[in-house]
Order: sequence, then structure tokens, then C-alpha cells
Amino acid sequence: MQTQLTKYPYISLTLLSLLCGLLWRIEVAYHGWTGLIWLKYFHWAVPVGFGLFLIWANGFVDMIANKKVLFNVVAIIFGVLVYYILYVSLTYFFSQGPTAYMLLNTTPAWKYNLFRNAYYLIIPFMPVGTFFILKLFGKNISLARLVLSVVGIIQLAIGPRMCRGIQI
Repeated sequence: MQTQLTKYPYISLTLLSLLCGLLWRIEVAYHGWTGLIWLKYFHWAVPVGFGLFLIWANGFVDMIANKKVLFNVVAIIFGVLVYYILYVSLTYFFSQGPTAYMLLNTTPAWKYNLFRNAYYLIIPFMPVGTFFILKLFGKNISLARLVLSVVGIIQLAIGPRMCRGIQI
């Protein structure tokens, strides 16, 4: 017998994403938002959210157990790589004061700019990487959904900056 959440994967995924966003916001509020303090500590909401997503995905990906274990290993490796690269990129992107001075003076200009602006490539890469991981394991995901995911995540990542000053 199917549960209500497995009958409606998009609703359950939306609820899961709202829960992950809420967890991150609570964590940031707990530690404080002043300055860039949120760059200096490990965000537990990220691996918890990723783990919840893997649990959700395992409920909707039908495959044999050995293949499902491999799917989880590949997804975890992908998640760790994205997390680490995004961490480095955000450190360069938001660096200020003495840290920014040291990074600017000790890193070649091309590498500094690459690390600082990698954020803009990593964000749309997340759904693309997930798309290819699912394709690798035989899931048929339409290209239209990939495009919608990339456009949606770009809108979420850069949209608020484009709308500054607009009162809703």
C-alpha cells in the first residue's frame, strides 16, 4: 500500500525542500547573521537536507538493492564535491578585510577570479549533475524538466539580487 507522500512525489519534494530551507534558516538564526559569520561554521542543515533528499529519492527510484547502493554512493560523492567547491567559491566571493587581502595577494589573478565566480557555474550544475546521475541509473527524465530545474535554481540564486528595491 502506498503512502500519501509516495502517491504525490512533487508535493512531497516541495514539502521536503521547504523543510530544508526552514532548517537552514533556523540554523543561521541560531548562530547569528551579523557580518559573514555564516561562512565560518559548518551548516548541519546542508547534509541533513541532502540525506532527507536521498531518502526521498530512494522511495521513488525503483532498482535492485546493489544498484541502489551504488546510486547512493555516486550521489553522496557528487554532493560532497558540490558542497566543497561551493564552500571554496563562497569563501572567495564573500571575503573581506584581511582575509580578502591575503587571498588576493597569494592567489594568481586567474585562479582568484575562477574561485570567486565559480558560484555562478556551480548553482546551475547541481540539477545538471543530478540529471546525469539519474540517467546513468536508467531513469527517464525529460530534457524539459532539466531546463525547468536549471532556470528555477538560477532564478532562486540570482533573482533576489535583480529585484532589490522592488517593493512587493
